Amino acid sequence: MQRKHIISLCILLCVLAVLVAFRPSADETVPLTGSASAGLILLDGQSGGYYVLAVIDQSRADRAGIEAGDTLLTLNSQSPADLTALDAFFSAQQQPCVITIQRKGKTLDIHLPAP
Repeated sequence: MQRKHIISLCILLCVLAVLVAFRPSADETVPLTGSASAGLILLDGQSGGYYVLAVIDQSRADRAGIEAGDTLLTLNSQSPADLTALDAFFSAQQQPCVITIQRKGKTLDIHLPAP
């Protein structure tokens, strides 16, 4: 049993070393696309909508008031078909939009500015 733990720990350390070795340097810019360009990290929701896993600090979504734990229901009164459609919307967004979310049982309209 102890040998399994040691092997698991070695594998974990190797993966961590690879992640650290290949992370972008401080002067590299990684462009954000899709929902991340608005500052949202989303998961496909089970009960309709998309769960907001995280909001990037100082992003458009953060400044608009979207919070981790919210559920994104609609964009401009339209329900996105899937996460791919949602990402395509944010990638192409040129105008402000209204995002309807559910937070703690309440439905709210959030105005997200254009990029």
